[in-house]
Amino acid sequence: MKCAPMKFKLNKSVYLSIFFIIFLLFLKTDYRLVTDIYCCGDDHDYFMHASTIAFDFDLDYSNQMEGIENKRYNNNGKIAPRGFIGTGILSAPFLFLGNIIDAMFGDSSQVLVTNYKIIFYSLSPIVYLYASIILMLKSLRILGKNVSFVEIALLTLGSGAAYFGFERFSMTHVYEIFTISGVIFLSLKIYTSDKENKTLYFLLSIFLLVSLLTRWVNYFVVLIPIILHNISPKKNKLVYKNLLFNVFSVFSILLFLFLSKATYGVYTFNPQILYGVNKVDSLISEISFSFLISNIQNFYKLFFSQEFGLLFFNPIVAIGFIISFFKLIRKINLQNVLIIISYLQVFGLILLWGSTASSYGFRYSLCLVPLSIILYKTSGIESLFLKYSTYLLSIFSCFSVLFFESTPGTQLSLTEVTNVFGNNVRYSQPNYLSGYIESLFSLNAYLKIFATSYLGFFIFYILINMFSKDSLIGFMEKLNLPTTNQDFLDLLDQINNISTGMVLILLLFTVWLGLNSYKYYSVKSKN
Repeated sequence: MKCAPMKFKLNKSVYLSIFFIIFLLFLKTDYRLVTDIYCCGDDHDYFMHASTIAFDFDLDYSNQMEGIENKRYNNNGKIAPRGFIGTGILSAPFLFLGNIIDAMFGDSSQVLVTNYKIIFYSLSPIVYLYASIILMLKSLRILGKNVSFVEIALLTLGSGAAYFGFERFSMTHVYEIFTISGVIFLSLKIYTSDKENKTLYFLLSIFLLVSLLTRWVNYFVVLIPIILHNISPKKNKLVYKNLLFNVFSVFSILLFLFLSKATYGVYTFNPQILYGVNKVDSLISEISFSFLISNIQNFYKLFFSQEFGLLFFNPIVAIGFIISFFKLIRKINLQNVLIIISYLQVFGLILLWGSTASSYGFRYSLCLVPLSIILYKTSGIESLFLKYSTYLLSIFSCFSVLFFESTPGTQLSLTEVTNVFGNNVRYSQPNYLSGYIESLFSLNAYLKIFATSYLGFFIFYILINMFSKDSLIGFMEKLNLPTTNQDFLDLLDQINNISTGMVLILLLFTVWLGLNSYKYYSVKSKN
C-alpha cells in the first residue's frame, strides 16, 4: 500500500529561498564568531573531548587542559572534562577537517573573529540534527505513515533542539537526539527485514553504546527496541533474544568500560563519579509515596509553568507523554508501562535537580523527542484539533528560540532568583512565557535577532563589500535607523575580521543542506 503524496508542494527555487532565509535567521553568530572555547563549562568539556580525539588521537587531556587541571575532573592526576565523551566522539571528525583546512588556508597574520576549526565544529550539530530528522522520517515511513520533511523538522526544532543546533553548538542534546533516532530506525529495520542482517545488529549495538556514551543517564534507550517491537508492523524476533546482537552488545559494554578507564582512570558505569555528586542515589532513595505526592505540583509546573513549561516550549514531548499516559490508563501492558517508565526516568531527574539546567528550556527532556514523535504519529488519534494544536505550539516554540535573550524579559538571570520550583539559582527566568510574548511587540528584539543572525551578517557583508562601512552607516543614519545599536556595531566589526573563504563555506553549506532537504520534501511517502 502506498501513501498518498503531499497535496501542496513548493517548487525548488521557492523552497530554497524560504529555506535559505529561515536557516540563516536561526543560525546565530553569538557562539560561532570566536577563535576558541574556553574553560569552564559544558561547552568547553565537549570541545576538549573532540579536541584530544581530533588533534592527538588519544584520550590524554594534559595538553588540552594545561593550567586548568583542578577545575574539572581530576582523579589522582588523571584529568579530563566532566562532560560525557560521546559528543566529542561524534563531533571530532568535523573538528579534524576544520583543523586540516586551517592548516592549509588559515592566515595567522590576520586578526580574525573565528577560524575553520570552530566553523566546522559548529556545523557538526546541524548535520546531526538534519540526520536525526531524516532517520525519524524514514522510521515513520517504515511504519507506513505519510510524513514530510517539513512536518518532522517542525516537531523536532519546536522542541528547543533548534537552540542547541543553531546557537549553543557545543552542547550534547542534538547528539542525544541523533543517537536515539538511530536506535529507533535500526530497531524498526531489524523488525521489518525479510532476512537476518548482521550489519544491522552490529550498528544497533554501536548506536546504543554511543547513545549512552553521549549521556550516561539516558538509561531508557535500552527499552526502545522492546517498545518498538510491539509498534512494528512485522514481529521478527526481539533483538535481545538474538545471540548475534547479544555478542555485539557484550563487545559494546567492554568498549564502554575501556573508554571510561582511558578517559577517567576508572572502570565505571556511574556518571556521579564525573561530577562528584550523588543525585541519582538521592533519587533512588527518595522514591516513595510521600516523594511522589510532594512532586505532583512540581510535575504540573514542568508542563505548564511560565518557565519553559513543556507544553509551550517542548510540545511534542508534552503531547507524547499525555498520549502515552492515557494509553496506559486504557490498557496496562508491557509496551505502555515501558513507555511511561522512559518518560518518568527523564522527568524524575529534572524534578530532582529542580531547575531548567541553566540554559534554554528543560534541556534534559530533549532526549525524549525521537520517541515522542514516533508515539505521536502512531497513536491512532486522528483528531484535527490535536494535529493543528501540535503544529501551532511547535511554531510558537520555534520562534521562542529566536527571541531567547532578545529582551530583559527573555534573558536568564545573572544573579540568584527563585525559579519555578522554588529554588534559588542563577541562569533562570521564571517569567519567560510572558517575557517572550512581550518581546514579540518589541522593535529592539527584532533588531537584535537580525543583528545576531547570519542572515543579517551576510546582508551587511555584501553591503560593506559593495560600498564601505562608513558609507553604509551614513546611509542608514539618513534613514533614521538605529546605527548606535551595540549589536549592530559589533556585527560590522565582525564582518571586517572574517575571511571570504569562511563566508563561502557557510553559504555553500546552507545551499547543500537546502538541496538535500528538498529531496525529502518533494519525494512521495513510501510504505
